[in-house]
Amino acid sequence: MTFLKKICLLLVSVSLYADTNHFSLIVVGGGIAAHTAAIYGGNARIETAMLVGPRPGGQLAIAGMVENMPGVEAQFGMSIIERLEKQAVDFGATSIYATVSSISVQETTGEEQKPRFTLHTAEGIDYYADALVIATGSRPRTLGIPGESEFWGSGVSTCAVCDCSFAQDKDIVIVGGGDAAIEEALQLASYAKNITLLLRSKTFRASARMQEKLSRFSHISYRYDVEVQEIFGDGSSMTGVKIYNKVTDEYEIINAQGLFLAIGQLPETAFIKDLVHCDALGYITLTDRQKTSVEGIFAAGDVTDNRYRQAIVASGDAAKAALDAIAYLRGID
Repeated sequence: MTFLKKICLLLVSVSLYADTNHFSLIVVGGGIAAHTAAIYGGNARIETAMLVGPRPGGQLAIAGMVENMPGVEAQFGMSIIERLEKQAVDFGATSIYATVSSISVQETTGEEQKPRFTLHTAEGIDYYADALVIATGSRPRTLGIPGESEFWGSGVSTCAVCDCSFAQDKDIVIVGGGDAAIEEALQLASYAKNITLLLRSKTFRASARMQEKLSRFSHISYRYDVEVQEIFGDGSSMTGVKIYNKVTDEYEIINAQGLFLAIGQLPETAFIKDLVHCDALGYITLTDRQKTSVEGIFAAGDVTDNRYRQAIVASGDAAKAALDAIAYLRGID
């Protein structure tokens, strides 16, 4: 099914459910965590809807080839999402193309006095739920330079764990100077021919302990006070980067077949950060298991995780969040 056809079907689903838009459980998000939660909700015979949002598939959709998913042969991330979506729908969940802009809470007047959630969307349609799983994930910080989007997935990546095999016997550059950048370098060290870390500042931001780990590898080098200006290639894959040296005021070309961004993530919590408690970086904090600070709202995946950021971890957390939500809805929590 083409992406355009999928969007058209999702838009049709919005109109079909416009008059019946109250669900027991609504999952907000469109990545692997959201799909996992929707599968569990549907399988439990809980009336479940998934509001996919502006990025169907989440980060898996742009991850290129996924090779480290246990029990799953190497395939493109979007193929995994399409299978998960079919599974969720087969279990009875409804997939709706809608972007949540805000959520309001209203105490019900019924016997149980549970909160009732109203989800306001950018499309102008409100949806109602008795419980929520927030699985909107995060997006990687990017450089916003020429060539970045062109070679995304064919040279440019944000996940060494996911794409380490791609770096086999290649010259790789890593952008960043924190612990995450060093972790990327260590992950790639046994694959890449040469690794160059490109830092915008004069020093690493990473801890001394992390920096010491790099000393074991003679094929890892560093460049300070440089900025990547452009990523270029041969039309199908990346072949190098253009950097600007802030000290010498000169430009230079570095031959490289891969670039890994390690400059941080941005959690997708703008629509809910005023409702549930988030940490200083914007990630949703969990109070107990997958519970948030608001009763009836659960969260899972990269929207709560600033450390692992792995699809399988997000999926596992989402299964727990869905089970917590199901128990809450059934009054057995």
